[in-house]
Amino acid sequence: MNDAVKTKFLAAAKVFTEKLGAVVVEEVSVPMHASSRAIYSVMSKMGNHMGMLGRATGRRQVMLTDLAERKGLPYKQDALSKMSAFSHEGLLAGELGWSEYPLAYGKAVNLMRRLRDSYDAALGQYDLLILPTTLRASFPLPPVDASPVAHMAAGRGMTENTAGFNGTGHPALAVPIGLVPSEADPGVVVPCSLQIVGKFWDEATILKAAYAWEQAVDWKSF
Repeated sequence: MNDAVKTKFLAAAKVFTEKLGAVVVEEVSVPMHASSRAIYSVMSKMGNHMGMLGRATGRRQVMLTDLAERKGLPYKQDALSKMSAFSHEGLLAGELGWSEYPLAYGKAVNLMRRLRDSYDAALGQYDLLILPTTLRASFPLPPVDASPVAHMAAGRGMTENTAGFNGTGHPALAVPIGLVPSEADPGVVVPCSLQIVGKFWDEATILKAAYAWEQAVDWKSF
């Protein structure tokens, strides 16, 4: 984790105890969280790949029957040329997964259920979990003509703490907690944030905690 982000996060956590009357009991360890982005990446890229190709499936959802037409499927070179490096990577990774590792998707889905249980166990002891939203300060967008590797590197460290909740569905809210030096240019400061995660169907508690922090602190000068 970026040192400046960690310092700002720990200072923000103290606000809950010193100003808002919350009890921050302890640092909580959810060991599977370390693998959450990898699990979500497999599930997301292989699943999203099918959706991007107009092959989405499901029995308990509204199917957008005109989606394939609106997306211009099957993709032509003109559409592919306009896609970002991230979209290209998603398509290629998804195709690689289905062609070479077809069992990976099912395994990732099952592991995500176990990850959900792990978060639920922690939330069974505490009202909320707080953690840094990202592990590093935001990074400038690479030039349009930058290599795919450069484009992908700019997003590194941005989803390690968020991807797991995208997969499990736990409600989470990011709250700005101050400014930290940019890794690309220490003379430029960029926002960082704290993520509040709660139990299923308990968004109200998350919103109350976030609102209390927002009222107590001017994050731009924190």
